[in-house]
Amino acid sequence: MDDRKLQILIRKSAEGNEEAFEELLAVVVPILYKDLTRYLDNKHDIDDILQESIWKIWSSIDRVDTTSEPLAFFRKITYNTLMSFFRKKKNQEIYIPPEDFLYIGDESYENQETSSSDLSDELRNLLRELPARYQQALTLRYIEEKEYGEIARIMNVSEATARQLVSRGLKKLKKLAGDKHGKQ
Repeated sequence: MDDRKLQILIRKSAEGNEEAFEELLAVVVPILYKDLTRYLDNKHDIDDILQESIWKIWSSIDRVDTTSEPLAFFRKITYNTLMSFFRKKKNQEIYIPPEDFLYIGDESYENQETSSSDLSDELRNLLRELPARYQQALTLRYIEEKEYGEIARIMNVSEATARQLVSRGLKKLKKLAGDKHGKQ
């Protein structure tokens, strides 16, 4: 859907047009759902967060700046809802598909005689040991291929902080991989 049509749907939704909002959701929900599946593997939790996000989007639709990127606004609402969920459930693990991070690890991974699923399980476990903010920054940068400015807007931090989170997340991931294999 082009930006112009999206802007029209947002404007009509802000005026209370429920059909326009439903059409808007048909475009936005699959994107937000895909974003959430990168952090959670429990479908019920994803659905709960998505439902709460939709309610927040509806209640704040009149504040969307249609001249900027409205999708970023919706993603930020969803991200903030996700972070609230994690604060409520501190022991909840975040899931990021490890195959998306294969190239981040030490070169020795390439030389090991490890099956792909064993490696995926190992990386999944390593990623779950990272703090949530590092996982979020790495996902936005390397999976969603966002620029640092966009990462900063989504995470509500400065661009310098976004760069720092990505860099530190990579270092921690590499250190964890090295520690697991007896390297320093």
